[in-house]
Amino acid sequence: MAVSYAFNNGYTGPATVVYDASVSNGGACHQIWSSNILGDTAWAVAPLVGSHTAPTPDEVVAADQKQIVAFNGAGGVIWDTCWYGGVAPSGCNCPAAGCNVDIVPLEPIAIADGSVTALIVGTHGIPGGAAPVFEVDSGTGAIMNGSGTFLDKSGNDAFSPDNIPCAGAAPGTFFIATNWTSTPAMGRIYAISVSNGVFSMATGTWPTAVDGKVPWLRDFNGPTGGSPLCVNGGPSAGVFTDGKDYGNTTHTDVFGLNQATGAVLYNCAEKVCPGCMPRSGCVDIPGTIKGNSAEDPRGGHWTPCKNCAEITRRCPATGGISATSCPTSGLAGSAVQTIDLSRIIPGETHDTFVWSIVNTATTANGDGNLILGLNSNGGGRYIVLIDAVRGDLQSFYTLTGTGIAEGQFPVFPGPLGASWTGFTTTTDGLLMLGPVK
Repeated sequence: MAVSYAFNNGYTGPATVVYDASVSNGGACHQIWSSNILGDTAWAVAPLVGSHTAPTPDEVVAADQKQIVAFNGAGGVIWDTCWYGGVAPSGCNCPAAGCNVDIVPLEPIAIADGSVTALIVGTHGIPGGAAPVFEVDSGTGAIMNGSGTFLDKSGNDAFSPDNIPCAGAAPGTFFIATNWTSTPAMGRIYAISVSNGVFSMATGTWPTAVDGKVPWLRDFNGPTGGSPLCVNGGPSAGVFTDGKDYGNTTHTDVFGLNQATGAVLYNCAEKVCPGCMPRSGCVDIPGTIKGNSAEDPRGGHWTPCKNCAEITRRCPATGGISATSCPTSGLAGSAVQTIDLSRIIPGETHDTFVWSIVNTATTANGDGNLILGLNSNGGGRYIVLIDAVRGDLQSFYTLTGTGIAEGQFPVFPGPLGASWTGFTTTTDGLLMLGPVK
């Protein structure tokens, strides 16, 4: 398991550390290797490991504001590429707007670009500091699209992601949810295809829609809070993300789109911005989304609410109530299953709310477990494992510090069908929770 650390609370590195994840109950991870190449913004980028970044086994790809690096299984450097020119590892240039800690790359995703396994890396921009999307050859580290591709740049502003893109079902296709850097209320999701480093993308003046086939775009009231979720097959297929309600900004709209055409599967909203995608009648989220949605193995996906005491599962084609597969009829996008988290922690007398969906793990019978980060309004911080069918608490861990669990969290298969979850925290370090049976 690869981890990127922040330089704070007296910690000065290394930024990248790889651990052996094969632990048993009560055991301790041991460090395999570490690297000081990256700087203090590396914590913002969750590394990719192993088969996600072919062709090299056990490869780890990590990045910071200035560069992206591929390490081999022993920690040796395979390649090291500067984002904005210069000489790696110590002479890489800053972005055009300067070495601002808010102009940082986001987690890479892997897609196929012809015979190349490419890494798509969005960059978070700031007002007056537009930042590009990069495509990197995972075998050589070469940036395939030159100095990067800006999304509808005008002056020093552009549409910029606040979260991670997702890879679509069609080879060479990805989806990225963005906000305009100087006006975050202007939200836009793009369907983009790539070919040998050339981005094929729709353009238009906000608010608009360009749909029918890839490339397409859809505009909405921003800012978006969670990364888009791609479900790439089956009856729950689509791409799903969120934006702020136009009439009530304390609420969050959630919507699903057909990957191939951009057609609206559902848009749960009270009110939409003029010229934006129409609402479909389902109910929005009465709070803020800051965590990612997670696919459910039975169908549909779970959507978190940062300041709600419930978590809901939604299906893109049907509604109704079901604790198993998606219903056969009903209003698309409606909550088909709800789990009350308000008193799920034993002894916790305050309400608890979802901070992040860590992951969903499929059990042997095909059902699932939700792995969540929860915050209590009384100050408690927890990682919990919940049976996704019954809504029962299976196990939990209490963070002893004042921080929270953040980042991308892998689920590791264990013996006898059990699984372990690795997670990082802002004050408690690296922890493994399990098993999920």
